[in-house]
Amino acid sequence: ILMKKNFYLLVLLLSLVFVACNKNKMEEEFGETSNPEKKELTAQEQKQKLQTVAEELIGVFNTNDQKDVIALADYLVYKYEEYDWDDVYDFYANKFDYVQAAVEGVKALSRGEVSANVSSKVYRFSNFTGIFKANDKTRSWEYEGDSENIVLLFENEDGVECKAELKATGVEYTFDYEDDYDEDYNFTVEVPSEISFSLTEGDVEHISYTTKLDIEASSSVKQTTTVRFTNITVSTEATATKNNVNGSVLVKYGDRTIFEGSASAPNCKLKDKTDAQEWEDWFEMYGEALWNEDATVKYGNLVGYANILEQVQVKVAVSDISSYNEASDNLYEKYENYDEADCYHEEFHNTYEYNKEYSDLLNSYFTCVLYYSSNVEQARMRFEPYLWNDYCWDGDHAADMYDWGSVIYFPKDDTSYFFDDYFTEKAFSGVIDLTEELANKYLLLFDYIEMERVDLN
Repeated sequence: ILMKKNFYLLVLLLSLVFVACNKNKMEEEFGETSNPEKKELTAQEQKQKLQTVAEELIGVFNTNDQKDVIALADYLVYKYEEYDWDDVYDFYANKFDYVQAAVEGVKALSRGEVSANVSSKVYRFSNFTGIFKANDKTRSWEYEGDSENIVLLFENEDGVECKAELKATGVEYTFDYEDDYDEDYNFTVEVPSEISFSLTEGDVEHISYTTKLDIEASSSVKQTTTVRFTNITVSTEATATKNNVNGSVLVKYGDRTIFEGSASAPNCKLKDKTDAQEWEDWFEMYGEALWNEDATVKYGNLVGYANILEQVQVKVAVSDISSYNEASDNLYEKYENYDEADCYHEEFHNTYEYNKEYSDLLNSYFTCVLYYSSNVEQARMRFEPYLWNDYCWDGDHAADMYDWGSVIYFPKDDTSYFFDDYFTEKAFSGVIDLTEELANKYLLLFDYIEMERVDLN
């Protein structure tokens, strides 16, 4: 259960931490010239504020913008789901050893079984390229010829040719795997520095995906990814050096930015990364160390900031992740021999004492503050213990059961609410109704695939 709590906290933080910032950046972005909400709002006023922004965000989406690609996907699954792939399998038959080696290698890498020895088989993108076309007469996918890419050709409901294409270009980074027991599974993976995918219908490109990997020996590793679904674009970027890690995300609907953010660990130290060591070698070494639980990374502090429709901002800070992990482990060890439970299935993590100390620990390391396009702090997240079961009976005794939870504190009226007590269905019924309505509008675009109606009430 302790692990579950830590996982919950991690998910909560990752959902909020997006745009790296500090106090100076906050003052620069939300200074006196761009702060429409300079006054503190009460808890009830902020309910209306958050509901208004949420409703505006939902209103950005228009099903007409995505109806063509949804219709194509709907028909594609309906028509081609049962087409035969034997010709494709035959085409890859003489390449199966590469596929098998890749599959076994992925399993081995997940176990941390990595070595830098050159292996006997080489996986590269060019091993798997070719053109495959849907044949309506034979109801099968058939090999059409050579290509530098992997291409699938098919027709939409009106007979217009469509194409799904996967490309790989650029420098290839090499990762080796050697099996100590069976050399048949030894292989080398050459990862292209740029991979892209596109789905087109006639001359219209509905979907595109591009990811670029840039690994500089002894300097940095950087990955950028852009996904476009008709007029919705999501762009991400992650950069790591041996001294810091940064990431960012930007979501746009058409030309309008609806979300932006990033996270930064400016003092993260990859202590085993030497200046002369190439990143491919470090990744392999760290993967093995991580599996053996002896990886040495000092995470340092974490700062972040999320911006929704340029109206609602959330700033998050973690003072020292490594120190928090150590303090959490120490608290666990302090209570793990707890033997004063009054209820047969009560353990220390159900006691008030433990949850009070753990809440205090979280409050000492984590900060999460809400703003409305100004420097004025509107709300702050805290952690508190709460009673979740006031009657646990084992035949002889009754005991109270406790847990910890997230609380929103509003400085204007000095009030606090647990999340479930503040974000109620009644208070945000308008948002729930609009979300349900929008989801069902999208579902109505499917003619062939049977979709169950969404009901959030």
